[in-house]
Amino acid sequence: MLVVLSLCFSYLLLPAVGIQVADALLTDNAAFGMAIVLSVPTTAGSAIVWTRFSNSDVQLSTTISLVSLLLAPVVTPLVLSQLVGSQVALPVSTIFGNLLLIIGGGVLVDVVISSDAISSQLVHDGSTLTIALLIYTSVSKVGSVVLSAEVLLSLITVSILLLGIGLGISVVSLKVLQYSTDEMLPLFFTSSLKNLGIALLVAFAYNNSLVLVSVITYYVIQQVAGALTADIVTSSLCSR
Repeated sequence: MLVVLSLCFSYLLLPAVGIQVADALLTDNAAFGMAIVLSVPTTAGSAIVWTRFSNSDVQLSTTISLVSLLLAPVVTPLVLSQLVGSQVALPVSTIFGNLLLIIGGGVLVDVVISSDAISSQLVHDGSTLTIALLIYTSVSKVGSVVLSAEVLLSLITVSILLLGIGLGISVVSLKVLQYSTDEMLPLFFTSSLKNLGIALLVAFAYNNSLVLVSVITYYVIQQVAGALTADIVTSSLCSR
C-alpha cells in the first residue's frame, strides 16, 4: 500500500500541484527545468541515506526507490509530456542503461559485500561523504552561468515550496491513514527527493543553462531538506 501511495505522490499528485507553483513563479525555461525534476523517479541513494539517518524504515525506502526507478523509462516521458503540454523526446535507451547500472551495481555490491562486514559508523560516514560529493559535483556543472539574484531566489523558493508540499502530503497521510513516523518519513523522502542523474540526463538534451540550473538548485535544496528532516527527527528521538 505504501509503495503505491508513494508512487502516486511522486508521479501524479506532486507533479500536478508542483507545476502550477512553478508556472506561477518561474520563467518558461526555469519552469521546464522544474517539470523535468517533477517527472523523474526518486533518488534511491539519498532517500535511503536520509531514511537511515532518521532511523526509519530503510527496507520500505529501498523497495519504493527500486520500483520507482524501474517504472521511470515508461512513466517519466508520460508525466513530462503532460506537464509541458507536448510530446517530449527523451533518451529512453540511455535511461534504461543507467537504471540497469544503478540497480545491477547495487545488487552486485549487496551480494559481494556482507552487511555484517561494514560497520554502521562506516555506512554513516560514507553516506555523508557521498551526499557532499554529489552536491559539489552538481554545483560544478553549472559552470560560468550568470544568474540574477531574483531568478536564483525564485528557484530556491519554488524548490522549498515543492518539498514543503511533499512533506505536507506525507504528514496528512500519517494523520489520516494512521501510519507511523517510521513509515511517513520514507514516504516523504521517496516521493519528494528526485534522481539527479536522470534529471540531468534529460536536461542536457535541451542544451539550456537555465533548465540545468533549475534541476541542480532543486537537488541541492532537497539534500538540505533531507538533512534537516533527519536531524530534527533524530534529535527528537534522542530527547525522549
